[in-house]
Amino acid sequence: MSKPTHNRLYHDLAYLWPLLSPPDNYIAETNTLHQVISDKLGKQSNSNLQVVELGAGGGHALFHLRDHFDCTAVDISDDMLHHCRILNPNVKTICADMRTVTFPEPQDAILIHDAIDYLTTEADILATLQNARKNLTPTGILIIAPTYTTESFEAGESATDRQSSHELDVTYTTTVLKPDPDDDLFEMHLEYHITHLKDGSTSVERDIHTCGLFPIPRWASLLSQAGFEPELYEESEETAWTLFVGNLP
Repeated sequence: MSKPTHNRLYHDLAYLWPLLSPPDNYIAETNTLHQVISDKLGKQSNSNLQVVELGAGGGHALFHLRDHFDCTAVDISDDMLHHCRILNPNVKTICADMRTVTFPEPQDAILIHDAIDYLTTEADILATLQNARKNLTPTGILIIAPTYTTESFEAGESATDRQSSHELDVTYTTTVLKPDPDDDLFEMHLEYHITHLKDGSTSVERDIHTCGLFPIPRWASLLSQAGFEPELYEESEETAWTLFVGNLP
């Protein structure tokens, strides 16, 4: 049987995730998220505040938020939630689709970080935003942070990194491409050069992720259509993404 070609990092290559994207990589981003939640909800740290991350993956962002809030991780990949449970044993996990997931109690804040990249149509984005609104308290907030907007995207951008553990040495390159200049999609191509240190065996794995790419005004419009008052936080030196807050009227 041939290997899958898409989204492998969340399935058969999920074992690489803790090595490729360690929790320390998320410190600056989660400091921003924590500050936004605190500013909007008026409390620097409150373990009673219900905070959920949709598309939480391995839980590396929640690792830095779990001591401040009552956190829940939602992801469609149970392979990724497996890592989240190991890293964050006290964080509740739900394997579900962000477009339809429901919670027993309303949430004070709902976060969707780069997982929102995987919503490739306006219909899917709107369904997710509307579902988030249904799951918020009357004073709750939604925070979304796509990796790229049309304004910030640069086709051909590439980066290479290397990470090692006592079992693996992995050099990986990420390249973003725009195969069709007229659609709302981009592709992220990943190539992993993996060495298993115990026996010296090597392999090269390739992985393609197809993601949505939309301009800032369209994100704002979709938030408005879902019943939010959109607020834009521009990209900063600390964060490589554009952050939107959906406030309830």
